[in-house]
Amino acid sequence: MASRMIIGLMAVATAALAACSDGSTAAPADKALAPAPSETAAPADPASEPAQAAGDAAVAANLATTPETALAALQGQWVGIEDPKSTLSVTGNQLVMGYEGDSASNETFRIDFVSECEGRPISGPRLGFTLTADDMVLCYTDLEADAETLEYFYAPRGNRQAFRRPAAATAR
Repeated sequence: MASRMIIGLMAVATAALAACSDGSTAAPADKALAPAPSETAAPADPASEPAQAAGDAAVAANLATTPETALAALQGQWVGIEDPKSTLSVTGNQLVMGYEGDSASNETFRIDFVSECEGRPISGPRLGFTLTADDMVLCYTDLEADAETLEYFYAPRGNRQAFRRPAAATAR
């Protein structure tokens, strides 16, 4: 706790010195050593800090927060986590589902982002999308994608679909 207070005071002192560097000889008296409001609050439990920091580093940002960022995050090759023979390839708004060794299984779908699946509104921060091929429309919810992983749920059954980039899939 003492080290956090010292670090906080050092930050305040550094800010005060920076304010003086504009040619004036002193910082305003009311701002010189007043700690920032967050520095006067009780510190978090130190025992939980390492776990929280490790957890924060392990959680990648969801790049699929708007249709534009989602489409950009989806681009490229994907390999199934549970079944590495299951593949996805996304180019533009076209997604090709395939299964290694079965070229007849490759089917091309158009990706469209939607606000409802099968008549039910999609709520929450994650996007929903459909895959359309001819008269077949498949609806998915809770899209999450980062640089290495892709995850979503098939709306009718609620089962999770999860993929990794090929290099990440073989390295694990």
